[in-house]
Amino acid sequence: MTLEVRKRGSDSLRVAIADPSNLIYSDDYREGWKHGFEAFADVKVFDIGPLAKPSLYGRGPYSSKGWPNYPKQLADQIIRWTPDLLWCHHGRAASSEQFIDRVKQARIKTGVYLCDEPYESGETLRYARRFDFVFTMDPCTIPPHKAAGSKHVFYLPPGVEVGRFDIARAFVDRPTPALFLGNATLTPRPPFLRTIERHVPGAKILYWKTTRKGEPGWVGIDKYPQLYAGTKIGLNIHRDPSMSQECFTRRVRQKKHLVPAGYEQEVKAPLKWGTGFWNDLNLPAQHVNPRFFEMAAAGCLVVSDSTRFELARMFPSAPRAEDPDHFLELVLYYLENLAEAEAIGHQCKQQVSSLHTYRHRAAEVLIRAGLLASSEVNRFTSLGEPLDWLTPQDFNERGESLSWAPTGAFARFDPAFGRSQMGQSGRPSRDGSLSFRPAWLP
Repeated sequence: MTLEVRKRGSDSLRVAIADPSNLIYSDDYREGWKHGFEAFADVKVFDIGPLAKPSLYGRGPYSSKGWPNYPKQLADQIIRWTPDLLWCHHGRAASSEQFIDRVKQARIKTGVYLCDEPYESGETLRYARRFDFVFTMDPCTIPPHKAAGSKHVFYLPPGVEVGRFDIARAFVDRPTPALFLGNATLTPRPPFLRTIERHVPGAKILYWKTTRKGEPGWVGIDKYPQLYAGTKIGLNIHRDPSMSQECFTRRVRQKKHLVPAGYEQEVKAPLKWGTGFWNDLNLPAQHVNPRFFEMAAAGCLVVSDSTRFELARMFPSAPRAEDPDHFLELVLYYLENLAEAEAIGHQCKQQVSSLHTYRHRAAEVLIRAGLLASSEVNRFTSLGEPLDWLTPQDFNERGESLSWAPTGAFARFDPAFGRSQMGQSGRPSRDGSLSFRPAWLP
């Protein structure tokens, strides 16, 4: 890859962030990407929220009809700032042809982070190819995106704004024994979380009733740090990515989607329904969700399900439950063995700060886009050797089974396994990780 490296200073890199301000559930991403890129470049945020409003186009952000001048005017604002990269979180609003084509005509590189894969892959496969560089949260969607026409596709796990969650509190003094924060009703969460609610006094399950942003009862990202800092055991159940019944009825049957070359569409209803409301190809999932990273950054001992292979790879000491009974068993065990729970929680926190911050993710984006050399990364940050933290791209699709199935370690997780992994994984290889902030860290 040819690297176009600029020196920091008057001729520093410039990254424009296209922020769809009306996109909900993206508060941590919103601040995280800005802070991450600021370690390497000048950053300016542009609100592109209006591009997501169908009223502007008549047919949504994919159409060039309707009101063509507004997208062009917005693109011109970005072009006048002359960024090296236009970075788009989520990407749906930014995928407007009138907007993204005008930016690319100015020879500005464009990148998108697909933060809801594979749940929204039926839509992202339509528009992601309009961007020069595609970064997907889930490695299972790399092959279909390439088949759909995207030339540069990379797997990029979620990051976390570690400073937000770094609240000093003694583990033993945390008042909440166990906490889940999110939509508790999504498949397969209810049986896991109901079991905890019945058998763990003081456990908090937020929420059983869906609450929208801004409504009474909504817990904003500003409240997450204190909630997690007061929690011993974080509860984390990944969603079933299989297509939902609504997806099958309204999208698949009516053929309102793109089927990339080499892929076949379901013709019969699946044996079970999941939460993939736009997962038209019924793709599986391997990624670790952002909830895990946030709770781990706060020092919680996070107990998860065992359906994600990437969790076992990245955090081998973190407990993973096979079923609701095993989930309860692990939670009760670690509540009885707080020193052990604290040790694993601390190690996972160190791993997050050493490998999974937004600075790591932003640096990887710039390197993959050919805008930053690894030597420049090491000059201006404390990220350490790139090979220590760049995301592996040699993902084995494991036959790409198009169903939701356990993909973690085959052996049932036992606390003894977690203890055995403590000395073998997650140790920073040098003093250059974010766990050890040198004075010259920007």
